[in-house]
Amino acid sequence: TGPMENSLDKPAISASLESPGMDTGIGYISSASLGLTFEDGVLNFEHYQGDSEAGRIGGDAVLDMSAGLHRYKLHLAPSTLNLETLPTILFGEDSSLSGTMVAALDISGSGWDSPELEGRVALSGEQWMIADHAFNDFTAKASYDNGKVILGAESSVGALSARGNLTLN
Repeated sequence: TGPMENSLDKPAISASLESPGMDTGIGYISSASLGLTFEDGVLNFEHYQGDSEAGRIGGDAVLDMSAGLHRYKLHLAPSTLNLETLPTILFGEDSSLSGTMVAALDISGSGWDSPELEGRVALSGEQWMIADHAFNDFTAKASYDNGKVILGAESSVGALSARGNLTLN
């Protein structure tokens, strides 16, 4: 629900969307809601939130179509997720993950055919189990900046870091 103002060739839209449930292709989201605004070629998804099988998720997104080269941003606010109930499309039916993690994600870019992309993800958890192996006080971070990748993870059993290049096709 919400108003549309200005003219059809230059609309200004403000809306609030709610759904009791929806299938996203990678899992079911219940109690979904978001605020949506569109003005001057900029589409904002504000305060989206919903309950997934793994936990409550939320954040915001922007699609800026005001210039020839479209720009976009996606932010997933820190969310506590149950690893056992992550969608099977991510890890398969026989996933051996257990525990909870806090996950946050930021992605931004411009263009569609050969996009310039940048992203960051951060994961943490007090105890994770992977195939009956415990990882206490686990943290991981990854970043991607136009082909350059930096990965880092540490837990009670050790640490890992890597740098390299990645081509997305």
